[in-house]
Amino acid sequence: EDFHGSVVQGNWDDVIHMCENKGMLCKIMINASRGTALHVAVSEGNEVVVNRLVESMINHNMVEALELKDEKGDTPLHLAASRGLKHICECIIGPNYERKYLITIHNEEGETPLFQAALSWQKQAFMYLSSLMPDDENYSVLIRRNGDSILHVAIRREFFDLALIIMHKYPKLFNTHNKEGFSPLKILASRPSAFKSGINLKWWEALLYHCVSAESLDVEKAKESYMKDEPAEHNKHFGIRFASRKTKKKKQLPENYDTCRRLYCAFRLFVLVPIFLIDIIGFGVGDIGKMKQKHIWSAQLLRAFMEKPYLSYTGGPPPLNEGVQTDYRKVSVDSKETVILVAARNGIVEMVNEIISKIPSAIHETNSEKKNVLLVAVENRQTLIVEALKNWFEQEKKELIFYNLKLGVDDQENTVLHLAATLPNKGWMISGLALQMMWHIKWFQYIKDLVPEHFTVRTNKDGKTARQIFKESHNCLVKDANEWLKGTSESCSVVAVLLAGVSFATSTSVPGSFDSDTGEPLLETNNAFESFAMCSLVGLSFSVTALVLFLSILTSRKELKDFRRSLPLKVLLGLSSLFISTAALFATFCSAHFFIVDEKYKQVLIVIYAVTCLPVGLYAIAQFPLFIDLVRAIATKVPQASDNENDI
Repeated sequence: EDFHGSVVQGNWDDVIHMCENKGMLCKIMINASRGTALHVAVSEGNEVVVNRLVESMINHNMVEALELKDEKGDTPLHLAASRGLKHICECIIGPNYERKYLITIHNEEGETPLFQAALSWQKQAFMYLSSLMPDDENYSVLIRRNGDSILHVAIRREFFDLALIIMHKYPKLFNTHNKEGFSPLKILASRPSAFKSGINLKWWEALLYHCVSAESLDVEKAKESYMKDEPAEHNKHFGIRFASRKTKKKKQLPENYDTCRRLYCAFRLFVLVPIFLIDIIGFGVGDIGKMKQKHIWSAQLLRAFMEKPYLSYTGGPPPLNEGVQTDYRKVSVDSKETVILVAARNGIVEMVNEIISKIPSAIHETNSEKKNVLLVAVENRQTLIVEALKNWFEQEKKELIFYNLKLGVDDQENTVLHLAATLPNKGWMISGLALQMMWHIKWFQYIKDLVPEHFTVRTNKDGKTARQIFKESHNCLVKDANEWLKGTSESCSVVAVLLAGVSFATSTSVPGSFDSDTGEPLLETNNAFESFAMCSLVGLSFSVTALVLFLSILTSRKELKDFRRSLPLKVLLGLSSLFISTAALFATFCSAHFFIVDEKYKQVLIVIYAVTCLPVGLYAIAQFPLFIDLVRAIATKVPQASDNENDI
């Protein structure tokens, strides 16, 4: 009881003293979850205590206590490896690696200490433990019970630098299958966020993405830096790293070219200072830089797989893996979904292009529902994949293959047009139900233009055409879009009526008095009078225009065809007119107010007017995202699917 209490309370001096006097205490389990005293000390990261306890075990010939497991089957080495405690790993294994056999012990999940270090990407611990294992032996240490290798988990968790190191050190892992039938390449195909084509960036994010530098991983240098726990080049501050790379290029200029050198320095200053300042204020340069680095490494990993395209693509059983029994009858739901189909479903253009260029026959593969790569892409609204396939076959002069893909049908005899007509779970990357409806129609029309004309009357097994499916599946969305349009139009109509009334009253009143002889306004020659007259007329015209447009939306039938262009265009023009009329009304007020202010105060009027016009600016800022979405929805020919992983 004293020993248990001392361990739980962290009285390590007493624990060490008791273990040194009685070595059997090192084998006592505190409880199932905590394990032994050594387990607890490792969990706390207490290196001094771990060293003393290990010495006590050695002195009492109790080395087998290092193999004891907690309820999860973890030994102390498992805990040290999963937490990245390299020095504790060294202490447990010994200075001369006399206990390196401990890295082969599996826990309840079939994971070794080396596997757990990879699972949480503990760089130092992984590099140390992997250095104890020959590169071409005992692959069971690298694979857990469900068939996942360390390469599988590295890719699944997007540790692509680790994946590249594993590919370099353990090349036989590149084509292993887990129990679900997934090869490492297939896992990579299920990670759309690992590739640029799989994410959607805002305009400023795209600009930063283009400016921030990222480089491929030098595997040997990375292994050395990770082993020593030195910050690698790619882990440095992105703005600084960008500057350092440019500085290196400076040395390549001839020394006697002073003009070139000065121009180069000026250009570097012009480019780097804004990026560095943005990085300092935390405007996302670090996150964008990490994202780009991840994309560079994933592309590098894809190229490494494609060095042996057939083996990487088809995969195989785990090599030399006697400890893992894989039942290939118990595979994933769709065992026929190959790598190219997974990549197409997730919208990874880079992988689809790489596969069809290295393995052309892969383009004809189908899944268990007999859907080819084009059908899968259309079903999942992966517009970039459809465009990429179309462009690739046109460039390669293989239009016939693309035509055959378009003719494909699934097991329900649905054509590509039928699949385009269905309402997917994933929406389009645009806000507003009416704009969503517009892009659904545009998508259907885009696919309709790709396929032969007879597809519009072709039926599936249920006897339905693509148009019938479109109308049935979009009924609820049409109703919701109508409600959205109704609410928006009613709100804007009220504002338009108020603006029209004020603008009319303003336009019929004239500042100042009239000339008794000519009847002309006395202030007619004043510039402010002209501004008043023009702004009041503009405000009246555009407020009435906005009112008419929103009333036309309210009174329209709002049929399916109206959402293609008519209704969104009216909303765009109505909002634009409303904004212009609001701005004109404030300009009219400022012009009229200018007449009654003393001359000595006119110098500060600009500030006063700017503050007065602040509501207009706030309104414009609030409506700007909707305005941009309207312009994009109307101007875009091919809609862009949303990125579900970035919705939050």
